[in-house]
Amino acid sequence: MPAPTDTLDIVIPAYKKQFLSNLLESLVAQTSQKFRVIVADDGSPESLGTICEAYAYRLPLRYVRFDGNIGRSNLVGHWNRSVELSDAVWILLAGDDDLLEPECVAAFWRASSNSRNRYDVFSFGIRVIDEYDRVIRETPPANIDTPSEFLVDRFSGRISPMPVGYIFAKEAFHRCGGFVPFDRGWHSDDASWALFSAATGIRPINGAFARWRLSAINITPAMAQDSARSTCASLEFVSWVLTNCDRLGLEKRDIKRMIEAMNYWMWYPQLSKAFIWRWFINAWKASSILRRYVGGSQFRHLYRFARYRLAPSLGNSST
Repeated sequence: MPAPTDTLDIVIPAYKKQFLSNLLESLVAQTSQKFRVIVADDGSPESLGTICEAYAYRLPLRYVRFDGNIGRSNLVGHWNRSVELSDAVWILLAGDDDLLEPECVAAFWRASSNSRNRYDVFSFGIRVIDEYDRVIRETPPANIDTPSEFLVDRFSGRISPMPVGYIFAKEAFHRCGGFVPFDRGWHSDDASWALFSAATGIRPINGAFARWRLSAINITPAMAQDSARSTCASLEFVSWVLTNCDRLGLEKRDIKRMIEAMNYWMWYPQLSKAFIWRWFINAWKASSILRRYVGGSQFRHLYRFARYRLAPSLGNSST
């Protein structure tokens, strides 16, 4: 008997309980119940199991508690071990504070059926919400054919890479070795969607939005507050892209477009806030990247980084 091609697991790598019930209620409200739920407890001190017990008769829910917490030091490691709990063909990775609008699952199955299983990654539009469920902004679903298109659209702000906005084939996850690890998971979603979709592109799921929560208890505000560390993470991501050009099918012009979309001018002032040794390593790395893909002398770029470091007020000049 051939393996089923129509199984979907919504995997929740969980640690916080504050919004978990809200997420599970949004799953109860799905107009299509053709999915299962796996809650993967990352050794939380909070009573996640009690919350899951309350939904045992309302959802096909499996609760798994890991004894050790690894998400604090290795967030992507927890994502990967959570996905490995599933034997489904399709996976949606949802944060414990995210939401799915009622038509999400039904809209995915329509998109999957229309595509005749030719794609490895599907994308919802994203509505960013605050802690009171108020919509802050929204972006459309990704509809791209190549990793280059995805990376440029992502860094220009046209689309969002949040995990809850993507459904991916478990086979693609295994083929690529799981989610790509970066410090605090910053850019892991960018790299992973580009890699998972390299062979087939990403197709949109129209008619529904996933809701990603921006609040004081998730990592994005911390990323914004630590601009030096986030810039170092961006440079680590660019270095990863350069190492994986062949796997992603990227050419020099594609990388240049991505770097320009990342607004590389912000690297100069943001990196100036890093500790001296981290600043030196990353300034050298950034100047090498800019020389190769943007143009100009590497030492000219180093001069700009040094000027921002020593006298930020002088760095406002473009010369």
